Amino acid sequence: MRAWIIVTAAVVLCGSGTASAMGIVNGGFETGDLSGWTTFLTANGDLGGDWGLPDVVLFDTSGLGESNAARFQVGQVTYQSYVFAGGGIYQNVVLEAGDYQLSASIASSCLMQANDEFGWFQLLVDGKVVDSVVFGAGEAGTVFRDKLEADLVGLAAGSHEIGIRMTRDWRTGSFLGDTPFQYVDNVRLVPEPATMGLLGLGLVALMRKRK
Repeated sequence: MRAWIIVTAAVVLCGSGTASAMGIVNGGFETGDLSGWTTFLTANGDLGGDWGLPDVVLFDTSGLGESNAARFQVGQVTYQSYVFAGGGIYQNVVLEAGDYQLSASIASSCLMQANDEFGWFQLLVDGKVVDSVVFGAGEAGTVFRDKLEADLVGLAAGSHEIGIRMTRDWRTGSFLGDTPFQYVDNVRLVPEPATMGLLGLGLVALMRKRK
């Protein structure tokens, strides 16, 4: 228990500009907005900007009950056959060297009509895909839920970019909600037990030096 408390203290000391080794800034979108995150677009991609998206709404992304989740409506601006486009969110985290577990709850839904493509979700670390989920076709009222997750082994110390990309091979539609919404929640980055022990020992050493 002491190691957990020590490492948590290290998180608070790291400041507000970037996430620390114990987590992602605003990973549960608890602030009610995208604070801590930066949005991006792919070529010919859209996140639903014509309708004020992305935003943060209450949605049951994990299947365990409603909570704040980032909402998108991704797709192409100009239709091109068999080309996936959209965008996503990312943020930089500063880590000690070691092994980490990265995960995020994802979902997609379309209440108004059936759709051939509910979204392709990709989990990114330093621009590389470490996990992906494709939801495919669904009927009106369908809700797809899943989880992106990856074991990040042997990460070097320093800054790393953590991102989630969502794309579809269709346009974003003519109005809000006539193509599927995509949801992201519970983005978490935690050290593996061995790395946690090293982080705790490092902070203990620092505290002893200060004394």
